[in-house]
Amino acid sequence: MTPGHPRREELIAAAVAGDLTDAERRELRILEAEDTSVADEIREMRETVASLGSAAGLTWVDAQPGDLLRRRVVRHSGRVRRTTAAAAAAGIAVGVAAVLGVQMVGTQGDATPADSAIAAPEVEGPPGELGAFEAIDFTETAPDVSVDGGLVAHTWGTETVLEMQGVPQNAAFEVVLVDRTGADRSSGSFLGSSVTIDCRMNAAVLRPDVAEIEIRAASGDLLARAALPTVG
Repeated sequence: MTPGHPRREELIAAAVAGDLTDAERRELRILEAEDTSVADEIREMRETVASLGSAAGLTWVDAQPGDLLRRRVVRHSGRVRRTTAAAAAAGIAVGVAAVLGVQMVGTQGDATPADSAIAAPEVEGPPGELGAFEAIDFTETAPDVSVDGGLVAHTWGTETVLEMQGVPQNAAFEVVLVDRTGADRSSGSFLGSSVTIDCRMNAAVLRPDVAEIEIRAASGDLLARAALPTVG
């Protein structure tokens, strides 16, 4: 497909929004193999969307459940309509905001990590696939706490992507990846907040070596836990 072809642009837009079906992912891989500029366009558009808010003095505020929860709903209830890649950069940002169920508001100060939405996660893939977003089910959580998230495998370690609600305010928590020997690998810490917490953290442990994710209070109490599938 040549630049400007409607199907090519649709696949690129869907990749930027993280809204590809399994069939479309396969179609995109074939397209990327035929045209190396496709991957560059996807990367550049993601960077544009991520930087546009700060460049315009804007911050993201969740008005509805965030992107990670939307991913789960989409898998069970059908496709969400998305914007096209032919839109201007500002149009892309607004379109992605509409898909994710968030609104943009002006701000005079710097946004804090707890108040800012994370960049759109990578395209979903099977456990252990480098650069792909692996959705995780947190089967144990503290009362009134909701945790959604996943992992992204890298050559240098494992990235944890989290979206949390109901976390006790101002209390300190640590994200820990437990490896298959039972050793703890810290992935970072955060403070609880009354608003939705969106964060990305990194740990120096490869995805095949990770057995569990635990979010623990400073007291040692468990906030949430997720067991992970084995990666060959």
